[in-house]
Amino acid sequence: MSTSPEKFTNLVEQVQIAHRLCVGFYQRLLPGVDEIARAIDCVFRSWGPIETSRPASRSTSPTNNKWAWDLVPMFATQFDYARESGGTARAGDLMLSFVIYIDENFSKKRRVELNVRGQPDPIKLERGDATVQVRLFRCTADSNKTLDSLIEDEIQVQTGGTGWLRLSDKLEAVHLRYALANFIADTDKVASELKTLVGGPPDAGQTR
Repeated sequence: MSTSPEKFTNLVEQVQIAHRLCVGFYQRLLPGVDEIARAIDCVFRSWGPIETSRPASRSTSPTNNKWAWDLVPMFATQFDYARESGGTARAGDLMLSFVIYIDENFSKKRRVELNVRGQPDPIKLERGDATVQVRLFRCTADSNKTLDSLIEDEIQVQTGGTGWLRLSDKLEAVHLRYALANFIADTDKVASELKTLVGGPPDAGQTR
């Protein structure tokens, strides 16, 4: 890279703009995620990056065996919400996850397919789709396990289909995928789709 002050001035100005765009984008995206969760009476539980570590803590150098990608945790992240009776799982309990990829080619699966080893080069990494995967799990019968435990036992859910997929005698799931732009533009539509799904009879989906 050139060491010309003019080149770096231009780069810094682009970074300023990019960060402001990111903040404005998150200010539009995140309230929509909350709104969709509230539509089916789910409350926030946790969030975090899914392809990287969280940014280094105060006492850890961000260059110490860390990726620069760790500093942009929203590039690939997951938000979890739930509607639970408390304690062990009860029929009707829900777990709702939003898996957000600003670029799906950053996912481990796609990096393997693209033969990308180690930390991806932000310039060379081929640009992929920006998507939101919505994963909804529903307990269909009272259990002596927690909802988390039921889901851990049957975590793999395939994308596709329009109805519930029965994972076990006590758990079913739906996995929807949206283009990120469409998701943000019409959160009401997504909320309506989930409300319709949740309003359907438990254990009515196809068996895996």
